[in-house]
Amino acid sequence: QNEDHRRILEEMRQMRNECDKQGYILEQRMEGCRSRAVYKLAEAQLEYMNRTKEFIDSIADDIGGDGTTVEKEAEAKTLYAEYSIDFAVQAMNHALLAALTAIDAQMKCEEQ
Repeated sequence: QNEDHRRILEEMRQMRNECDKQGYILEQRMEGCRSRAVYKLAEAQLEYMNRTKEFIDSIADDIGGDGTTVEKEAEAKTLYAEYSIDFAVQAMNHALLAALTAIDAQMKCEEQ
């Protein structure tokens, strides 16, 4: 937040490019996916990515308060960032649980 504005804009551009790249990679993985469950999960992730992009592009419309449009947009984007962080933590916890479940299943196989 203490960087100059041009630096922030460049970081945003790079992050958008990275998100687009990750979406493309996810689409490619879906094409070769043999597991229906994994395919559905990837499909949900791709839908989330696309809806998030649309949301960020149109976020300034509906935040409330008495500020100017620029202030409302800043407030809405800040609030969205906070919720995104919470969502990411939840997704990370689910990923850890999935990994532990997979390790447990593998250990059960090895024990038999």
